[in-house]
Amino acid sequence: MDSTSLLRLTSCLTDFDSRSETTLSRLASGSGTTFQRLRNGRDITTRRAARIAQWFSDNWPVDLPWPADIPRPEPAPDSPAAQAEAERLDNLNNSPGYSDSPFALDDRGRLADPRALAAHLAPLDSDDWIAAYLDSYYQVVRQYADGRLRANRHPRQGSRAEQVLQALVVAGDARFSRKIAAHRQLAAIHATAREIGLAS
Repeated sequence: MDSTSLLRLTSCLTDFDSRSETTLSRLASGSGTTFQRLRNGRDITTRRAARIAQWFSDNWPVDLPWPADIPRPEPAPDSPAAQAEAERLDNLNNSPGYSDSPFALDDRGRLADPRALAAHLAPLDSDDWIAAYLDSYYQVVRQYADGRLRANRHPRQGSRAEQVLQALVVAGDARFSRKIAAHRQLAAIHATAREIGLAS
């Protein structure tokens, strides 16, 4: 893969998840300056370029389209990208019905049926809307769960991702324990304010 393609992939990913180019360079190549050197006209070996391209493919978000004009290496079977895509497809294609409750948790304290939540949140009962909310679910889990890149942030107000995150917090999904604690604390503050007459 050529330097231009690697830099385009870098730009796509930094725009998508707000990681810096230096961070991506360190993760993909082991050096925080690799992409800057490429921008400055320096070359890297074919083998190193292939390893970087493979890292991008293995870690590419399932809800971010890979640029059509850049050949994508097949993600390794145990890579985050392959696992996320397999889980997404399994939920889209192999889940004929929904669980009784869109907020039910499994034995690990995680949402038991993401497709049921997507169907519950979708404004229309159509496969396209459900798929859009299901994609937002996977984005929220990847980006906003405890220990993730945006764990201390919130999605854009009014977005599908915000609706999904709020639903996961209300459901008590264990992957969002920090946000659940903050939600409970805020609810307690509002309840106290109502009790003492500061809020209606």
